[in-house]
Amino acid sequence: MVVTGTASGIGGATARLLTEEGAVVVGVDRDPVDAGLGARGAAVPAMFGGGGLVHVGSYSARLPEIGTMAYAAAKLSLLAASASLATNFSPQGIRSNVPTTTPSRWT
Repeated sequence: MVVTGTASGIGGATARLLTEEGAVVVGVDRDPVDAGLGARGAAVPAMFGGGGLVHVGSYSARLPEIGTMAYAAAKLSLLAASASLATNFSPQGIRSNVPTTTPSRWT
């Protein structure tokens, strides 16, 4: 599995849990679109026959806060990239999902 956002938080916890359950995990972080797509491009052929892509999303993709325009745009583009990957690679048995958090802090 390829998991984005693995340096900390939910992405890191997801990668740890999958590893504990016996999955082979490729973790990606920092630029959720460019870096993640690069890693997925290398990983996808190895997953033909069955595999999964997990892209850690954020509530900010749909309800951004003031000052988070670039972050929100990156997370929204991650939704589109995941949907495209699922459409293209589902015939090869590859899933692509974006678990999305709810707000974790209130101001």
